[in-house]
Amino acid sequence: MHIPPSSRPMSRLLATSLRVLANPRSGGRTARFSRACGGPPLVFRHGASGALWLIDVGQPFVFLAAWSVYALERGPSPSCRIDFRPASAKDASALLPEPTAALVRLLDKAIGSGAGEGTQQPTAWIQVDVQHTLANAALRPWAVQQPFNSRSEVDSGLAEWAGKDTYNRQLFQAFGMKYPAAERALAAHYRHRFHLGRSQSKRMAAYSLDVAFRSHFTFPKENTNTPGGNPAPANPWHSFNPPRDGW
Repeated sequence: MHIPPSSRPMSRLLATSLRVLANPRSGGRTARFSRACGGPPLVFRHGASGALWLIDVGQPFVFLAAWSVYALERGPSPSCRIDFRPASAKDASALLPEPTAALVRLLDKAIGSGAGEGTQQPTAWIQVDVQHTLANAALRPWAVQQPFNSRSEVDSGLAEWAGKDTYNRQLFQAFGMKYPAAERALAAHYRHRFHLGRSQSKRMAAYSLDVAFRSHFTFPKENTNTPGGNPAPANPWHSFNPPRDGW
C-alpha cells in the first residue's frame, strides 16, 4: 500500500474523535468498529483530496500483527489487509532456521511459564517482547532494536542464576553449546533470504542473535537513568547497501 507523502498520522485523541464523528449516520457500525480495534486506529488524510482512512494495527501482544485498512465513506468499511508474516506462523521461532529455533526453545525454558504472577505479568511481557524481536530477526533485521540489558549484564546475571541449582547450570551450559550453530544458521538465512554477502550475513547474524538472546532476560541495573547506560553497537544493517528486491 502506498501512503502519499502528504499524508500524516494524527494523535490518538484525534483518531478517536474522528472514528466517532467521521459519519454520524453510520450509527452502530462505528461502535462495532471501535470495539473490534485493539485501540484507537491510526488516521491518515490525503493532502489533496482530504479523504480519510484508518489503520487498525492490531493487538500489541500479537507479533507483527496484520494491519486492517478502512476507508471512511459512510462509516468505516474494510479496504484491505496488510500481512507482515505468514499467517501459519503461530510462534515467531517458526520463522527461524531450526538450529536457531532450538536455542530459542532452551531460552524459553529459562524464562519459565510465569504462572501465578498476577496482573503485572512480568514474564508474559518478556515473552511478548521476545516474539517481536524474533520475528524482526527473521523477517525484518533492519528493525532489530537493543534490549534493556547489555551483554555483560546478562552474562553476569545468568552466571549467578546458573549457580543456584543443577537444572539452571545444565540449561546455561546448553546455551553455550547451541549458540554457535544457531548463529551460523541465522547467517545462512540472511544470505539466502536477503542476498547479503558472507561477511555481512555473519555480522548481521551475530548482532541479531545477541539481541534475541538478551531479550529473554531482564536484570536490575545500577542506574537506569544514565544516558547511554546500555552501550552496544549500532544495527549493522544500516551500514550495508543490500539489494532492495526480494522483500
